[in-house]
Amino acid sequence: MKYLITGSVIVDNLKYLDGRFVEHIKGGCAIYSYYGVKLFEDDCACLAGVGEDFEALYGDWLRRNGMSEEGFLIKDEHCIQSVLAYNEDGTYYCKSIYFDDDRGTVIHNPALNLSYSDLEPFLPGLKGLYLYSDIDGLHGKAYAGREKYGYKTMFECPNDMTSEYLPRFFKTIEQSDYYSFNRPESFRLFETDSEEKVIEIIREIGLPCFYRVGTRGAYMLTADEGYFVPAVVIREPQDDIDPTGCGNSSTAACMWALTEGKSPLEACIIGNVTAGFNALQYGPPEDITGISRSSAMAMVPELLEKYKNSARIY
Repeated sequence: MKYLITGSVIVDNLKYLDGRFVEHIKGGCAIYSYYGVKLFEDDCACLAGVGEDFEALYGDWLRRNGMSEEGFLIKDEHCIQSVLAYNEDGTYYCKSIYFDDDRGTVIHNPALNLSYSDLEPFLPGLKGLYLYSDIDGLHGKAYAGREKYGYKTMFECPNDMTSEYLPRFFKTIEQSDYYSFNRPESFRLFETDSEEKVIEIIREIGLPCFYRVGTRGAYMLTADEGYFVPAVVIREPQDDIDPTGCGNSSTAACMWALTEGKSPLEACIIGNVTAGFNALQYGPPEDITGISRSSAMAMVPELLEKYKNSARIY
């Protein structure tokens, strides 16, 4: 196995500012990120704790796209299912339909947690590992496993982090090969409202960062190279249906690109192309390895030619 995704599998019920409510959508960082790698690479799998209802919810989609079911481990009665509601600033909050929490935004079911013994069989021969979490528990051991197995890791920062998270954030990225967050997350983490300040901090850190700025697009930033690529619109802007999961899917695709030796600019383009296809429907695309893959593969060199002389910011 070359690439492995870890994270949560969720069924989303989406509540929008305009009053729309769309039920039973495939989701969760694991599912969107699995799509993000599968769009370009067949040799990949997803490791996640799921419920007994997983087969009914996801089985047909996985088999239709030739996606491995090996890593979906039944741990409880139900998969996570939530109401995901968007705020005016583009942020969102989630609420479980199965249990209450006094914080109001927690949907995770501890029964679905994975152990390192669940993860380790996938590590020999692994090239890239996507992690949506921090250094604690399973993921702390996964980072340590890089020394033994030699894989690369992409850390996608959790969406609830604040400046109190900073010590753990820096400790985590010290053990990572790449990382990613979005604009609102970066503002909360670094206590700023300046995108320029965030870019300056990222450059000082030096570790490759895929910095997502919503419908405008994304940056790919290292100590020596910085690029900005506008969002990729597959058809027309009005054809975009739902942004949920664009960050997860583009981050995972960027991990694949960097691990495969693509340049920072090409990796940024690949991330944006992946997000573009993700936005065309509720949930991830129904046909990943057919129309989506061939279209995505064709777009990347065209966009690389388009932006090769204009994308660099430093």
